[in-house]
Parts: sequence; C-alpha cells; structure tokens
Amino acid sequence: MTDTPCSRRSMRVRAVRASVAVLVFVAALAGCATPGAPATATAPAPSPTAPGIERTPEAAWLPVPEGPLTARHSAVGAWLGHRFVVVGGMTSEPCADTADCEITAFPRSDGAAFDPKSGVWTRIADAPAPVAGQVSVVGDRMFVQTVVSGPGGAETRSFLAYDPRDDTWEQLRPAPPVWGALVTAGDRILSIAASDENMPAIDAVFDPSTRAWRELPDDPLGPSYDRQAVWLGDRLLLTAKDLVENPGTTEPSLSRLAVLEGSPASPESLRWRVLPDSDIIGFDPTAVAGRVVFPDVGSADGGAVDGWGRSVDFGGILDPATLSWRPLPEPPTGPGLERYAIHTRTSLRIGDRALVAGHLLDPVTEDWLPVPALPGPFRTEATLVANEGAALLWGGAADGANRADGYLLRP
Repeated sequence: MTDTPCSRRSMRVRAVRASVAVLVFVAALAGCATPGAPATATAPAPSPTAPGIERTPEAAWLPVPEGPLTARHSAVGAWLGHRFVVVGGMTSEPCADTADCEITAFPRSDGAAFDPKSGVWTRIADAPAPVAGQVSVVGDRMFVQTVVSGPGGAETRSFLAYDPRDDTWEQLRPAPPVWGALVTAGDRILSIAASDENMPAIDAVFDPSTRAWRELPDDPLGPSYDRQAVWLGDRLLLTAKDLVENPGTTEPSLSRLAVLEGSPASPESLRWRVLPDSDIIGFDPTAVAGRVVFPDVGSADGGAVDGWGRSVDFGGILDPATLSWRPLPEPPTGPGLERYAIHTRTSLRIGDRALVAGHLLDPVTEDWLPVPALPGPFRTEATLVANEGAALLWGGAADGANRADGYLLRP
C-alpha cells in the first residue's frame, strides 16, 4: 500500500464515516437546532453500575434508561464529576458508509447528563451555539470546539465551556488561527494543528482562568502531517510524519517524535526536544498506565511493486521513560468497539486499559479484556465516553435511522 496524506485521510473517512470530530460540513443554513425543554429529570431506574466498579474477567453491556434527548448521531460527550454528559450532534439522516452525503442541518445545541449510580438522566441547559467536534475537560468543566461550514464554504467557529456546577455555558474565543485537536494538559488546554500542508501549523495553549490563548513555540520536526499529541503528565509528546512529495512511495512514512518540556502555565518556559524516530506508521496515540499506545493493528510493506522491502507495523507501545518500544500483542477476535463510535481514540481509555482493535488492552501486562458485541443492530457514529471504570455508548445510527438509546460497558 502507499502511505500518503491523501490516502490516509481517505482511509480515516471510511473508518469513521461522517465524523464531526474534525469538521461538520453543512450545506444550508436551514434546520437550526431547536431549543431544548427546561431542565427536567427522568424517573429513576435501577442502577446499571457505579463508575468505580470492580473488574471482572469479561466485559458486559448493560442498557441504560431512556433519556430526554431525541435520536441523533455524532453528539459529543464527557465525564464530568459523577455524570456522563451528552450534547449536540446531528438529527439529520445518517450517511451510509459508502456514500458522500449532503448534510442540511446544523448540529443540535441541547444536551443531557446521565448518572450511572442512580440511573437518572437530567436535561442540561442548551448551549449558545451548535455543538459537535473536539472536547477537552479541565477540572469539572467541559470545553467544546466546533466548526460549521455553511453555503459558499464560509466557516463559523465556536469555543464553548460548560460548567455543570451551575448548569451554565460560556462562549469563548476560539484558538487562533486554524482548527486543531484539543489536548488537556493539567489545568490548561492545548490546540495541536493537524498538518503543515495548507499553511504552517500553529499550536496554542489556552488558560481557562484568563480565557486567553497563546501560541506555542514552533516544533523542531519541520513541515509535517498527521500531527498528533498526548499529555504525559509533565510534558507533551508530539508525533508527526515528514511532509515530502509523495510520502510513502519509496519508503515508509514513520512517526517522528518530539517532547515539549516545561509548564503550559508559563509558555516562555516551554522547550522542544527531538526524540529518536519510531519504526511504526503510528496514529492516534493514547497515554495510559505510564505508556503511550498507538492502537492501529496490522502492517504495510509498500505494495508489490517498488515496495519497501520490509513490513512496518502501524501500531506499538512506547515506554516514554526508557524510549523503548514493544509491538502490540495479537488482539482478541470479534468487532469490539472499533466501528461503533465517532469518538476519537486519543482519549478513550478505561482505567489502565486502552482501546485497541475494539478491545481493552493493559499496555504494561499486555493482558486483554475482550469487549462483546453491542446488543441490537450494528450502529455507527455513536457517542462513546469513558471514565475510570466504565464507558457509555449512546445514540448513533443503525438500519438507516438515528438512535436515542444507549448501553453502559462494565469491564
């Protein structure tokens, strides 16, 4: 196979069909979100599970009670305090995996919170703008970055903060000047641009206390694409691939690494340091249990004609303390969670386990926890949110229709 920026993006679109984690494309200004009803709670139901549940040898899905939200796909979610929060998303007709669909409605702005201990859903205040896209949680607050493209390609960007303590939203200034993936870094938020392809990548740090953005120093990896980052508790690990003409045609586009050291609270103290290059074509790094997991299984050899002369793994496990690598162990069989949700895997972990090939892997012991198939018809574009002991999967689309039901995964 040929590993190019264009081919990789095409692969990602097919794997995560119509994902609004990158951009929400809206072809018309009609169909704005309808304001939600006043805050109400559904009747209590038997508790499906508590967030700090004890691990069992097998994972299990438990249905959650019916909530106040209408059927939709591509909503965003977060774990705030003791509740799962689901906001926004699309009530328009879902798009088939193999089709390019025209989306004719803005994302919704209403949301609800689910308490897994009591089994109660509670409607929350409507957001002041449509909600779909990147999510970051700092303390007890959720921050959401949304880009909506209207007629003529004009983009409307929003950056919102939700505080569950008083059920209020705040509109904030979006990160300058381009869309970037949000990464929680302690009590700050980082915006990491995806590529230097169309314009130089500019990364930034947001201080929730001052509500101000500041640019980060330019990274030392040079022009690159597939730029992704994870916070390791005291430093940022950046992964990227060299932006050269026809990357992957004569040799694999390996993930290069650099760390940003210093405190995001003092941008002037931040310094980059280049690390040894990896030997993987890595994507979607996940920081868990003191390791960094690149969760894509499989490998590539460049194709039968003019190949690379060797096979290169997509994924692997990095120990950032020693900079040593291990290959991913062979995953269990079965679909697991791999295709159900639009949630980016960079933040999806449950306790000390990361989502790999749809199942949960402990990167230290290399022990697997198989995830059973979700009950009911196959669904896509669902919202998937995890805490330290469970995961909520809600909504999405199945059999050509949007869903308003959900399940709690108990490891």
